[in-house]
Amino acid sequence: MICLHLKSYLPAFLALVALGSPLCLRAASGSENTASYVTAHIDTLDGKTVSLDVVAVRLMRPFTTNESFVVLGAGTWDDENNSRGGKMLVIANKDDKDKLVGRYGTTPEHQGRDVETKSMRGVVRLADVEGFPPLVYLDLTDGAFEPTAEQLRELAGMHGGPRGRRGPPEGRGDGPPSTDQDSDDGKLPY
Repeated sequence: MICLHLKSYLPAFLALVALGSPLCLRAASGSENTASYVTAHIDTLDGKTVSLDVVAVRLMRPFTTNESFVVLGAGTWDDENNSRGGKMLVIANKDDKDKLVGRYGTTPEHQGRDVETKSMRGVVRLADVEGFPPLVYLDLTDGAFEPTAEQLRELAGMHGGPRGRRGPPEGRGDGPPSTDQDSDDGKLPY
């Protein structure tokens, strides 16, 4: 008798779950202008122009393999959920470094409880580097940055190091301290 009663509500329950699933997935990955959202949807966004709501940038250690470009870490803010939106590596022309730091700043600006963001547009790229987690970065170079395998390894080392260990990639000796995006010593809190 109880089973018959539950079976009559099962279609309605499944319909509610089906309707709520896309909303839950969207909330879990944040608004479309965050690093978290872009990373979660990289399958469909790879190679496309995206806009990120950036609160601040931080200059990462410079490329050792190509001095024409700089690497920045960009912190994003999720306006819809009023929360941090994740961080993303950004590749820019060396000549644009000062302009980018001036525009986005190095510390987030608050107005009461509101966090000020500025839009950053670029082409999002996905790179697979052997021994590293998938690498997602924003290219602001209008296609001028064509990374070599060594540059991708260097970027992946900045992003989080090889799988299963922390620190610089093998062969880097006692290089600079790790610049893992998620352990930036509080310099880029978003």
